[in-house]
Amino acid sequence: MNIFTQSLKDSLTSIKQHKKLFTFIIILQLVFLITLSIVFVKYQVLMFQNLETITAGIQNIEVDESDLTGMLSGFSSVTGSYDALLGNVSSMIFWFFIIFLIGNGLLWSIVHVMVNKGKLLPYLTNFIIISLIVLLPTGFFLYKFFQDVLVNPDGVARLTAMMPYILLIIAYILISLFTLLRTPLSKYPYSFFKTAILKYYYMIPAVLISIGFISGIIYLAYLYAHTLPTLLLSLTLLILSFSFSKIYLVHLVKRLQ
Repeated sequence: MNIFTQSLKDSLTSIKQHKKLFTFIIILQLVFLITLSIVFVKYQVLMFQNLETITAGIQNIEVDESDLTGMLSGFSSVTGSYDALLGNVSSMIFWFFIIFLIGNGLLWSIVHVMVNKGKLLPYLTNFIIISLIVLLPTGFFLYKFFQDVLVNPDGVARLTAMMPYILLIIAYILISLFTLLRTPLSKYPYSFFKTAILKYYYMIPAVLISIGFISGIIYLAYLYAHTLPTLLLSLTLLILSFSFSKIYLVHLVKRLQ
């Protein structure tokens, strides 16, 4: 029996032994996804309104040297809408970060309690510290990226093409770090190197399969979830896959260590 099969067996055993805890994880995952969706939709609407205002303002600006006041007023309106757009982007990233820390932090911490036993708080503390170390620079990078796209879309075409690969690498690093929450912070670099780097031939396939399966469900939901039953089925599969993949990856890393 290879390590992938052993980890699968361990995961199913944990779920059977902690049915109530697994049910709570599923409910919490649902709340987490709904909250993220609400924030995303809210700021997408606001940013779309900002873009419409900017576009309309640019189209309405008339170059007239005899009416500089009117020109300046038009430019001022566009600038104000642009600043509002950047503000909404910043707010969306900020709330995503807060929801991620609380929601995903609790999810990963509860999974570790299920798999590795122990108390919730040490796991949650490690999650928050690791997230701050990794996500603050990442959030700043994404903010600058969106800012540059709005100013000069052609200048970042290559970077836009690279974004999926950059985000995939960031996801791999984060997931690998979150599977190590039982590790003392002083030993985190060594444990990460030992599992995510030296044993990449185990970690990369497991992480990619998890991401691929979740992405596949989202894509199928986009194509076929046009009725309430299919939408509910897709949402159920998505929540189960998110929840189970965390348990499986923590068990896998536990065996790798």
